[in-house]
Amino acid sequence: MSAYVYAIHEPNPLAYKGWVVHLAAVGHDPYDGHGWNFAAPGKTAICRINHGYGRAGTIPRPSLYEAFAQRCANVAAASEGCERWVVGNEPNHPNEWPEGETITPGMYGACFRMVRAAIRGVPGHEGDRVIVAGVAPWCAEVRYSGNEGGDWVQYLADVLQACGAYDGVALHAYSRSADPGAVISEARMRPPFGAYCSEFRAYRDFMEVIPEGAPIYMTEVNPGADRAPWPEEDTGWVGAMYDEVARWNCAHPEKVIRCAALYRWPNYDRWGIEGKRGVVADFERAVGRGLRWRAGETPEVPGEGPEVPGEVMLRVADAVRRVAWGLVELADELDGA
Repeated sequence: MSAYVYAIHEPNPLAYKGWVVHLAAVGHDPYDGHGWNFAAPGKTAICRINHGYGRAGTIPRPSLYEAFAQRCANVAAASEGCERWVVGNEPNHPNEWPEGETITPGMYGACFRMVRAAIRGVPGHEGDRVIVAGVAPWCAEVRYSGNEGGDWVQYLADVLQACGAYDGVALHAYSRSADPGAVISEARMRPPFGAYCSEFRAYRDFMEVIPEGAPIYMTEVNPGADRAPWPEEDTGWVGAMYDEVARWNCAHPEKVIRCAALYRWPNYDRWGIEGKRGVVADFERAVGRGLRWRAGETPEVPGEGPEVPGEVMLRVADAVRRVAWGLVELADELDGA
């Protein structure tokens, strides 16, 4: 498992130590034994398992949950180089619903429990990490009893409760421009969601409902929340984003972000990075700083201005973080991480 926070969504030729997020649309044929080789030198793999895309649904309709779970188990058994699996994608977003059927927290939880049990039931995969899907921030499309307004943070809280046991939580975080200042902006949503952040720090709203000790993986980050593509030039957004992750990890050892994956490498849509030298340069400069999520291994904790504590306070915070993470890592080892 990589100690570095750097990650890119989908395979790429860049040389860095960190993570890569893979996609696999697997369907629901329980007799399909096909898998993939996810291994890449220096990179820890995370695979997001989708039932399919668009109207096929990121998870299938309830009658197919069992078959889908078996197919996921087959993927784990037949694949190499991966032991972390995200079940589906943004289940609160209409683009991910099977045949347009709303995915409620209870439905996602039922599917997740079956998939997790099936994957961890494969010999040699008993310790695999099965991760809850990233919820789409600012998407108020799922309304149900107790959440009549479609609150996306409440949706995540209810999903986690419905899943019961899980081995990590995926987060998606975006800003509305490539201005590095958008990463630390405290701008708020309009009513009735005025308590929530409307920029990258929306991830902090999700953090409020994630239990302490849960491994957290940012599997999608980009500056295109308003459908703008990655810019051609190096704006410094990528470096600012990793600085923000490092600050969070220093101050919150109980809820550490293990990676933040730039969405996405291939030019399959407007958010492709491939060929954009400015973005790559920004990423490579950030990689050169060697930021890590593990206790005691982050060489520098960046500041963001006069409100950030001075050097002495940062050293105190880092010392506290080391002690707390020593306990967390011990528990992780005992649990088979």
